[in-house]
Amino acid sequence: MGQINLWPHDLITFPDLNIFQCQGECPSWAIKSLAETHTVVVRRGLQVQGMVPVGVRGYERAHRLGGFLKVQDAASFEITTPYKLAEEQLWQRLKEKRLQLPALHALDQISQDLRAYQWGIGGSSGYELTTGYPTVKPSSDLDLILTNCSKMTSREAKGLIQKINSHGVHADIQIVQGQDGFSLEEYVNARARSVLIKTATGPILSQDPFDQLGRS
Repeated sequence: MGQINLWPHDLITFPDLNIFQCQGECPSWAIKSLAETHTVVVRRGLQVQGMVPVGVRGYERAHRLGGFLKVQDAASFEITTPYKLAEEQLWQRLKEKRLQLPALHALDQISQDLRAYQWGIGGSSGYELTTGYPTVKPSSDLDLILTNCSKMTSREAKGLIQKINSHGVHADIQIVQGQDGFSLEEYVNARARSVLIKTATGPILSQDPFDQLGRS
């Protein structure tokens, strides 16, 4: 098995922690996080020599660690996409106390705003919805992911951002296709009209990011 279909922001839960390979020394916070969640986040990057680039999240913002899983172990992976979290409205299963946090509290209203889009939940919110591990803080932004998205004018994108941000939390909206992704906020605010697109092989600049997306 040489490749499996995994994309940035997907979450992989796996039973045997010994198959995770740290990129460097594995700190105590990462060992604790893995022991409690058995879950990592797929990182942007190519699968080289049968290795999937993934990352461990901890409670603190600085707690991020790169690592790898082997494609040959994929039979043991349980994969949760950001879009599944939105489709199944998995925030509904959180305890009421957690739902009072701005990033989680806003999801009911935002789900109505994004009815016409294929959207998902990433970042700390997506991780907590998948694992139950309390990574969302009162100050957390809400990471939203839109895929298969029709081209928007700057004005249309600004209107969507304002609508989403009217629910008491700042949303970081990423437009993605495959491995490629760019910030909708940067698209609106780009003075030089060049927008940075993150790709599997590194960032590129584009004056038409919607057209460029998925071509790298």
